[in-house]
Amino acid sequence: MCNSPASEWSAAWLACLVVSSNNASPACPAFTLIELLVVIAIIAILAAVSFPAIASAMTSASKVKSAGNLKNFGVAMHSFVADNNGRLPGANGGSSGTLSGISPIAKSSAANSLQVQLMTYLEKERPSGNSWGSFFMKSLAYPAWEKFNKGTADNGVPSYIACQSYKLPDGSSISPFGGPEGTNMPFTLLQMQTRLSQMPLGQSKPYAVIETDQALYQRVTWNNPGWKSKLPSTPLHREVRNVLYFDGSVQAVSATNSPYCW
Repeated sequence: MCNSPASEWSAAWLACLVVSSNNASPACPAFTLIELLVVIAIIAILAAVSFPAIASAMTSASKVKSAGNLKNFGVAMHSFVADNNGRLPGANGGSSGTLSGISPIAKSSAANSLQVQLMTYLEKERPSGNSWGSFFMKSLAYPAWEKFNKGTADNGVPSYIACQSYKLPDGSSISPFGGPEGTNMPFTLLQMQTRLSQMPLGQSKPYAVIETDQALYQRVTWNNPGWKSKLPSTPLHREVRNVLYFDGSVQAVSATNSPYCW
């Protein structure tokens, strides 16, 4: 059986396995070193060819998830507006202003963060009470962020940032969500729409919320410089960033041409 022709090698090899159970020294066929090297080389080539496609598919899936997050965030923001006399979420004056970083790790101590203010609109299961510590918001996480942030650990890495201040053509600035000086109330959505309608057609409209990274950090005014070193150096979705606008629309904008606030 072990000396079968090459065309019957596979069947012979299987048969030899049966024989070997009763024979301490069967003369069965075996892989040669060259055959093993060929198989390893083929597997390596297949892995090298398929890895970019798998990575691209994972990035695309993460981008879709993030766009869905922002769409839901926009719905939550507009629901908040409807429940609060037309006013956008944000800090109601005070000394700290509205935190621009939006992290899936919401903290009860950061009541002036947008994720905490919109939690009741975003999460099906929410912590109760006023001193619940930290809470992971699934609605604000996406795979690329979780991979960079090593799971859901609180490493202080926001997944998005909100528009903190936007410079108008006349030189004045607006802070849609209040602050950052800590003395300004959040705008009403009607006030924002009025201001935006007065902008020249050639000027890009400000984002409400955008995916963040160090490259974008260079283009925004931020009230927590310590975050910069913790951010990814380049966009997590490579060539694009997902953007939520004040009208609730979401777009994937080229990373080299992302809208920004001053």
